[in-house]
Amino acid sequence: MPGPSWMKIDRNISISPYQCKTEKVAEFLGKGNCFWYLLPAGYTDQGPRVIVEAMAAGLPVIAENRDGAKDRVTTETGWLIDKHDEIVDLLHSIEFEDLRQKGIAARRRAIENFKPGLWYEKITGEQ
Repeated sequence: MPGPSWMKIDRNISISPYQCKTEKVAEFLGKGNCFWYLLPAGYTDQGPRVIVEAMAAGLPVIAENRDGAKDRVTTETGWLIDKHDEIVDLLHSIEFEDLRQKGIAARRRAIENFKPGLWYEKITGEQ
């Protein structure tokens, strides 16, 4: 699986949403350096799988501190914000090393904690 662009910082990429249709999710996500997941006002998402996909691709995540996002993103794997207004200051404050460390931790967390089989075992008690 390719890594995020912060591993290869020799380029900036702008991707059209239409380009990703022909690429695998990991390849598409690997072109970024951080995953930004902010929902419109009034919208909820109890289990955003896309956050886990981004983490598995090695991307740190920026998300709102609510709903399912707050169960997936930790201080080690990204940033949780309380208001959309906080995003500008956050984006200006992120350092390359923050992206690298949180991306590594995000991938590790996704691999260790978000396996479908693991969820089944916890629900059923079977091993």
